[in-house]
Amino acid sequence: MKAIKNLNIIALSIPLFISLFALFENGLFVLALLSTMITGAIQVLLAIKYWQENPKNVLIKIYFLGVTLFFLLLYFYVTNWIWCLPPLLCIYLSLLIHTNEIK
Repeated sequence: MKAIKNLNIIALSIPLFISLFALFENGLFVLALLSTMITGAIQVLLAIKYWQENPKNVLIKIYFLGVTLFFLLLYFYVTNWIWCLPPLLCIYLSLLIHTNEIK
């Protein structure tokens, strides 16, 4: 569980770290935006690992439902508000990982 927490912190730090350098070099803003996709992929992998360690946790199933909903809406019905979901899912998973201990 500690490894999952540490990897989550690293995944969240990547875009923030690049964004700090983007303040001095404008070209890095694009790299910071692209790194958010990497963060999302890492978080999905961490969620799968978390789910393997605690398969009866309903909260992780809600996370996967949210991820599925995001991609279905992205594929079938793109609106402006859909871009709120990835940051919300990121926050939700981070809170889940850092507040719930696997029993």
